[in-house]
Amino acid sequence: MYTIERPRSWTIVDDLFDWQDEFNRMFRNIRPAAVEGRYPAINAWASKDSIIVDVDIPGVDPKKVDVSIENNELTVSGTREMEQLPKDGAYHLQERTGGEFRRTLNIPFMVDTGRVEAKIKNGILRITLTRTDEDKPKKILIEAS
Repeated sequence: MYTIERPRSWTIVDDLFDWQDEFNRMFRNIRPAAVEGRYPAINAWASKDSIIVDVDIPGVDPKKVDVSIENNELTVSGTREMEQLPKDGAYHLQERTGGEFRRTLNIPFMVDTGRVEAKIKNGILRITLTRTDEDKPKKILIEAS
């Protein structure tokens, strides 16, 4: 006995999967950093008195990195040099990018620029930004009369 397979009915989900496949094909050869615009990667966390920002910049010469604060914005910029391949070398896979980078992060308080610290260890730039004393919340004492 032969069975005849009925065609599956169409759903909007079919079109969504088709669109996803098409997007994946379009962006397959574009570097992830260029697509996302999020290089270098940043983690930031805050306490009541400071904010710590970790910036992933492995392989970047610290002399080619600039850290600045202006109008409550922290900007990290610099240049990553691409390593030179030998004359007979060719990339098998290339995901690491080179060139200039720039990231800006809004800081939720006034920064004491005289107390900013920036240290690099194992390719991670750690920037510690301390809140100004004038900007810290103040407790108001209530006098009883």
